[in-house]
Amino acid sequence: MEQALKEKFGSVPPEEVTDINLDFTKEPSGEVKGLEAFVNLERLSLMNCNLISLEGLSHLKKLRKLELSENRISKGLVALNKLQNLESLKLVGNKVDDFEEVKQLALLTNLSTLDMLECPLTEKEGFREKVFQLLPSLQSLNGKDLNGNDADDDEEDEEEDEDEDEDESDLEEFMKGEEEPPLKKQKTGGEEEEDEEEEEDEEDEDEDRTGV
Repeated sequence: MEQALKEKFGSVPPEEVTDINLDFTKEPSGEVKGLEAFVNLERLSLMNCNLISLEGLSHLKKLRKLELSENRISKGLVALNKLQNLESLKLVGNKVDDFEEVKQLALLTNLSTLDMLECPLTEKEGFREKVFQLLPSLQSLNGKDLNGNDADDDEEDEEEDEDEDEDESDLEEFMKGEEEPPLKKQKTGGEEEEDEEEEEDEEDEDEDRTGV
C-alpha cells in the first residue's frame, strides 16, 4: 500500500491530497499503512485490499466518504469513531456480525449513509430497525431509508454536480477560444453626412484648380 501511494502521488505534498483510490491494492499485513501524512483526505477508497484492521484511519479527521467494501473486516469499527466528518461508509461484503460493532459508530453524528450488504449481520432478525436505532443520524441503510423506501443517493448527486461544473468550465473555455474579433465601429448617420460633405468639397477644389 505504501509503495502504491508513492507511485500514485510521487512528489506531491500529502497535505494537498484530498482524494485517494487504492482499490485492489492487496495489503499482506491486513492493516492500513502509509496514510499518516494525508491529513486533509476527504474521500478514500480501499475496496478489496485484504484489510482486517482499521487502526491506520483514525487520524483522518476530514474524511467524508470511506469505501471499505470486499475486505475481511469483522471488528475494530471503534477506530472510525474519531472521524467526525464522515458522511458515507461502505462495508459491503465484510464479516461484521455483531450489533456492538455498529454501536461504535454512534459518535459519528454526520453519518447519513451506511452500506452493509452481504455482511453476516444483515441476516439477523430486526437488522434494519436495530441499526437505525443505534445510529440516529442515519438516513440510508443498504440503499433504503427507515421505511424501506429507496433513499436518495447524495454521493451520486454530488458527483453529477461536479461533472456538470466541469462541463460548464470546459464550455466557457471553448467559447473564449471561439470569440470573434470586435466588429469595426459603425458610423452614425451624422458622421456619414460629414464624410459626404468633405468629399464634395474636395471635388469642388479639384474643379477650381482645373478650371472646369
